[in-house]
Order: sequence, then structure tokens, then C-alpha cells
Amino acid sequence: MTPRENFLHFFRGEPFDRTPSSFDTVKFMPEMIPENVARGMVSQQKPLNPAAFGGRGFFGIDWRYQPATAGSIDVKPFYEDLDDLENWERDVPFPDYSRFGWERCREENAGFFTANDDKLIGSTVFSGFFERLISLVGFENAAIGMVDEDYQPVIHALFDRLADSYIEYIGLLRRHFRVEFLELHDDWGTQRAPMFSPALHREMIVPYIKKVTDACHAMGVVYEQHSCGFIEPLIPNLIETGADTWRGQPVNDKLRLVRQYGDRFRFAVTMQPPAPITDAEALQLAGDFRRDYRDRQVWVYLHSVLTPAQKRLIMDEIYR
Repeated sequence: MTPRENFLHFFRGEPFDRTPSSFDTVKFMPEMIPENVARGMVSQQKPLNPAAFGGRGFFGIDWRYQPATAGSIDVKPFYEDLDDLENWERDVPFPDYSRFGWERCREENAGFFTANDDKLIGSTVFSGFFERLISLVGFENAAIGMVDEDYQPVIHALFDRLADSYIEYIGLLRRHFRVEFLELHDDWGTQRAPMFSPALHREMIVPYIKKVTDACHAMGVVYEQHSCGFIEPLIPNLIETGADTWRGQPVNDKLRLVRQYGDRFRFAVTMQPPAPITDAEALQLAGDFRRDYRDRQVWVYLHSVLTPAQKRLIMDEIYR
């Protein structure tokens, strides 16, 4: 069973050979997509110089890349006044995906696909629904709009249109680049608590995540929800959307969540030490994982703070 097949069996609830890990997947995010360059996340056959990162992404948003955090922030919102959001259908330039050279990009990256023929190919959609709203009106206005009954109908209509746009984009990724593992990026929490109540989250965000996950599953694509911050109270909602997995951050009690919801949801367990570690400490991480999760159906995400050799050491120890 190839790593790709093993991972897909795991997510489909079918028999699988071994605990899947991020070693079994590879991201494909070509520079052909302006959003990937703007957000500083390009993964393709030919590396792109980080000096090129930043600039105009989708939906008319300008981004400034920050090397220290290896990510981008939006320079200023599309609208300064929340009242202007009611004009989004007229003003906001939704991407025309047909103008991108999909076939040419596939040909230029033929070596990438050949080299990763046995792996699950993934990609990321920047950004999800709340993050996209923030980029359009700023954080304070986005937070107000989510709870204000006067603005909620406008935001519902925007989110529904965004979902359609994301589904179209994911379909093209699937068709041209055999992407079968899709991460949608949308942070919902701070270090201490979710940014909204479970009830508000269910009303304003859940329907649109579900719309995207349903479309992904119809295409044969696994859906991963990205959300940083403490979002434990939102996990029942996340399961309700039909999402397949979530990694999360160490501020969440992953073991407790797996014990409570692991029969209904496939969690990722992130190996993320706070600083570089020794090989002996890497082996201890693997031992702790086996002790806590040996009877649980979870997959392992190996953080970049680990060296490639330590990542292999950890997975070899887990398999052993």
C-alpha cells in the first residue's frame, strides 16, 4: 500500500497499514496562482525566491510578506467602512480562474508529480470565510459585522459566493494537479478562547464550511480545516461540517479531544517541540505518542522545528 493509499484508507475508515504522517503528503502550490505568491506559500518543482513574495492576491487584496514569520499580512482592508460591504458584489473582484495556464503549469511541474507519484498531493486555500472578511473590512469591523443583525445578511451572501468560488478553484486543483487533500485556512481562536461563540459560529460559518466539504467529498478530496488558536468549544461544530481533520495548536488539549470525539473525527497530532531538540528527545516524543495514542485513529504532523532525520527517527520508532 503506497503512502497515498494508506492515507486515503485512513480517512475513509477503511483498513490501513500504519499511522499516516505528513511524510505521506506533499503540498503543491504553484506561483501561477497569485494568492500563493502574495501569501508567501509556494511549493512547486522550481523554488521561488522569497524576495518575490507579497503583492496583490485574490479579491483585490494587497499583502506584505514578513520573512520573520514566513507569512503575509494585508496592508489595508479593501473597505475602510463596514457600511461599504453591502457593495461587495459590485466592487470585489472575484478571481477568474480560467485565465490561469493550468495545462502549462502541469507540464512545467511534470517532474514534481513524477517524483511524488506515491504521495497524497495537497494544497491550501487562502483564506477561509472569517479571514477573508477580515481582509475586506479589517478585524474590528469583521467582528462587529458577524454579530450585527443589520450586516449578517450581507455577510451570509458574501460567504455563500465565496464558497462557490472556493469550490470552483478546488475542482481545478483536483482536475489538473490531482490534489486530493485540501486545507482551508481560517483562524477562529485566540490563545485563550474562540473568537466567537459556538452558536454564532454555527450560524455564520458552519453552513459554508459544510458546503465546501460536501463538494470536496463529491470530488474525492479530503478536507482539512486549518484553524489556529484555542477552539475546543467549536470542535462539535467542526465535526458537524463534515470536515475530515484538523491539526490545531498545543493550546488545545488534543488527547482529551481525541478521547471525546475520536470515534467520529480523524485528528492530527502535531509533533511540535518549542525549540530544536536532540535525537534522544525526539525518541521520547515518539514514545509519548505511542503511550497516549496507540489505540486511537490519528495521524502525525511533523513540525518544521524537527530536522528531517528526526522526523524519520520519530516515525520509525512509532512504526516499530
